[in-house]
Amino acid sequence: MELRGGHVIANRGAYNRHHDTWSELCTLDACPHSNQYENGKCDSITWYTVPGVTATPAVKYVGDTLLELEHISDWAQSGGSGALLSLGTDGWLALAAGPGYAAATRKPDTIGLLQLPLSVPELEPRMIATQLPVYENGAVTDQQDATRYQWNWLYLPEPDASLALEKRAGMANMAYFDTKGEDSERLLVGWSPTMAFQGIAKEYVVSEMDRDGNLRGQAFRLTKAGWGEDNLWTTMPNSGCVVFPFAWVGDSPGSDYPIEGDDAKNFPTAMHITSLCPRGNQPPLANTPAPQTDAERWPAP
Repeated sequence: MELRGGHVIANRGAYNRHHDTWSELCTLDACPHSNQYENGKCDSITWYTVPGVTATPAVKYVGDTLLELEHISDWAQSGGSGALLSLGTDGWLALAAGPGYAAATRKPDTIGLLQLPLSVPELEPRMIATQLPVYENGAVTDQQDATRYQWNWLYLPEPDASLALEKRAGMANMAYFDTKGEDSERLLVGWSPTMAFQGIAKEYVVSEMDRDGNLRGQAFRLTKAGWGEDNLWTTMPNSGCVVFPFAWVGDSPGSDYPIEGDDAKNFPTAMHITSLCPRGNQPPLANTPAPQTDAERWPAP
């Protein structure tokens, strides 16, 4: 796929120590095929690699579009980048909320993972050829050739019905879940199954995952803990515990949300640190249905 310009909505980076290479996962408010959507607007997830000073060849800012999504409005995206991890000699693992297919009423319904090679040029053999519609004045007038990459969209546990919130996946995050860094076999992934405007979320769920992107064991709902859009996860090198900060108003995240201009008493006054630690061995594969292909789960508009 070719790249298009746009504004950066979200940006996640990672460093591969084995190959002295930086990598960047961005959500942009543009995509190569904006005319595939009736409203002519789109977002995209793009991936870049930037070799470090000792890498050969020193080709910089090579990028490609990993996913295209319909742009709903300036304040509500139909998906986007969540996290990026280096897997050392195995390349990278990208995490996103999506996919924004029709059955999800144009909102992200799940999270997905995409295994990436060491460099963008190595992506080309993984491309899947497809055709997209061409919209003009709200009507389909033609078809156009395009390419896609096969994301692994996960089947997630249903949200807590007692919260009475609309189903919408977001706050996707992940980190190493042992002490081996890039060679970690255990990873931790997290998400919120119910998100509202600008990331208001009352429910946060975590699950162990292997480096192939498969959920393991049972998902765990956090109590009085969570994270925000920019509260990145960190792995403690000596314990493998994943820690992250977050500040909220009230007894738990999502119970109140301060808006600019409100009385100062409605703003958070304490920073909370959450620590999640691995125990025993990696649990068995989670008992979930096999992921569907993009063609089944995320049909063309």
